[in-house]
Amino acid sequence: MDTSFRLAAAQYKQVLPALSHGARVVRLYRRALKTQYSWAVDRQVFIGEAEKLRAAFDKHAALEPSSAKAMALLKAGEAKLVDYTHPDKYICAYMPGGGATEGVRNPDMTLVVEGEKGTAGAVLIDQHSKSMS
Repeated sequence: MDTSFRLAAAQYKQVLPALSHGARVVRLYRRALKTQYSWAVDRQVFIGEAEKLRAAFDKHAALEPSSAKAMALLKAGEAKLVDYTHPDKYICAYMPGGGATEGVRNPDMTLVVEGEKGTAGAVLIDQHSKSMS
């Protein structure tokens, strides 16, 4: 990228707001549940592990958010989540990278046929009528 493009893009970048301690804990809990679900082989196994996770979070729910112990537990939880992240996340078969090999698909999930409109370049979708052009 050249300098003029970077300067133009910098005008539109927004600084992300700092999340509160509670918001970070909620995000950690949600991401931990999703990570556990990607490792579970059975729904019952997942439910049992989710109950253990909830008990671990509830055990420290009474801590003051500004305390050093609460901050240390949050950082340790976020680091542990990175360690336990599944290396081969599940991707739906019809999504990009999901393994559907029958051909390239249009945004409406129909197969692209050679000579069809939109195959030569970008596919444009009319958001009002939901039709491709």
